[in-house]
Amino acid sequence: MTPKEKIIKDFFNLLKTDEGYRIGWQANIAMAFKDVYDWSNNKEDIHTIANMASDAFLNTLLQKKCDFMDVAEKLYYLKNPETKMDVPSSVYELTEKWYYEWQKNEDEDFYNWCIKNKQQ
Repeated sequence: MTPKEKIIKDFFNLLKTDEGYRIGWQANIAMAFKDVYDWSNNKEDIHTIANMASDAFLNTLLQKKCDFMDVAEKLYYLKNPETKMDVPSSVYELTEKWYYEWQKNEDEDFYNWCIKNKQQ
């Protein structure tokens, strides 16, 4: 058995034997569908909605994890080391936008990616 086959076998075994793990997957798939359905203008086109929902689920599944709010604060105080102000909401909003752009990046961590690509 190859390492990839073992990972898949272990994954399916967890889905079969661990009720909480299965419920977590089921809930994430269901929420992807519900969110896309709620956002859809044409609720009759169920096939398009289902395809968009499955794509949204896979994007969430494959999404790199990081606390973009923590990164926003670090970036703000890096640029404004003497400030006594709290981080403005616009900084969080901009950093969240960058977070989704960063998802296409291969290996670099989000904080360093921002410094390299977004700091003026």
